[in-house]
Parts: sequence; structure tokens; C-alpha cells
Amino acid sequence: MIFPVCSLTKAVTAAAVGILVDEGKLTWDMLVKDVLPTFHSKDETLQNFLTVTDLLSHRPGMAWADTLVMGTENNILILGKDRIKYINTQRRLLPFQGQFSYNNLPYDLTGNVVEQISGQSRFEFLQTHILDPLGLGRTFLKPPPPGTSNITRCYNTLDDATTPSTMPQRPQQCHSGANPMPPRLAVTDLLGPAAICVCHRGDIDRGGSPFKQVAHLASAEIPMDQPSRNKILYAYG
Repeated sequence: MIFPVCSLTKAVTAAAVGILVDEGKLTWDMLVKDVLPTFHSKDETLQNFLTVTDLLSHRPGMAWADTLVMGTENNILILGKDRIKYINTQRRLLPFQGQFSYNNLPYDLTGNVVEQISGQSRFEFLQTHILDPLGLGRTFLKPPPPGTSNITRCYNTLDDATTPSTMPQRPQQCHSGANPMPPRLAVTDLLGPAAICVCHRGDIDRGGSPFKQVAHLASAEIPMDQPSRNKILYAYG
């Protein structure tokens, strides 16, 4: 069965950055403005001090404005080519680097960083550097092609207890960065030989694994507000 994994793809986005850092093409403390020529934030602090680590650790303090990106019935209202302009208008609502605040927009911006540094689309980079090396043949960063079997559907529960299915996103509207929407992953991919070998051989940060900078990705960057169900710190992704 193939299930949507939504914001679990944040970890994959962070892994993509780890690969670029390991290749020497990027650093964790690199300023976003030095990577993206189109980043011109109206917030002076974000413009001059926002780093790659800030993007991945939910600590820029940037306004949450997803509802103006994704509308009803999963329609994307601001497409990728215009989203950087929209992000440039967002100001801080919280102290910069001072408070955890979950936000998809910085991850979207991270997707732009990956594209700028790698010269590939974020989809191509993730496919060629992570999914293909792991043999994840039934994991899709875009809607699965027609004829793909065993795709699950998502449902909402309304006040009247009805459960209508949610509308899938159109392929041409695929969201980016945070979760290259709609990302879908097969359970069999999680249990596949490649994934099992990576976990059990302990090849983290070695040639046998596509994942790099893993220890850094797992390092705490910002405390999470309490009470939290089971977490006190946030790392990357």
C-alpha cells in the first residue's frame, strides 16, 4: 500500500542539504541571501542573518501563512515560481532564533537552496541522490503515474460525522520544499532490502549510505514549547 507521508518529507529535505554540505557545496551556517539571489526579505533581520540551519530548525520566527499558499480542495494558490516573492513579504512574529515555531515556508525556501546549489530541481535531486540509491521504487515525490496500484485515499471527518475523501493535488501544482506534495511512500519500500541494509550495517555517513552529516542532522537546535507530548528539542527535519 502507498500512503501519503506529508511533512515526514521534511527529514528528506534536510537529508538533501546534508548531502550538499558533505560535498562541500554548502555550509550549515551559510546565509540564505548568499545562496539565493532572489531572496530579498522585507524583514531586515531575516534578510541579513537567516541561515540554512534556521530554515531547517523552525526558528526563523517567520509568520505562518500556509493558508494563502494552499487553498480549499488542495488547490495551490501560489505556484512555485511566485512563492519566493511571497516568502519575501513575510515578517517575523516571534524572536529570531529564539523560539520554536513550526512553519512550512522555510522548508519551501530550502527547496530553492537545493535547486540553486545542485543545478537540479528539488524533485530530481531527491530522486537521484536518495530514492534511487535506496531502491525506493514505489515512493513518489509527485502524484504516482496512472495505473499505479494500491494507492490509499485520505478522508476528513466533518461535524455531521460524514467522511468525504480529500481532493488530490494536480500534478502541475505540486508543492515544494517542505513536502514535495503529494509525497507518497509504500510500506514495502520501508521494509525493502536497501533500507534494511542501511539501518543494520550502520553505514551512516559512509559510502554505503546516501545519508550524510547524520550526526549533525540529529543535533538539537531549538527548544520546543512545553508542554509537549514527547519532545523537548528540535533538530533538523
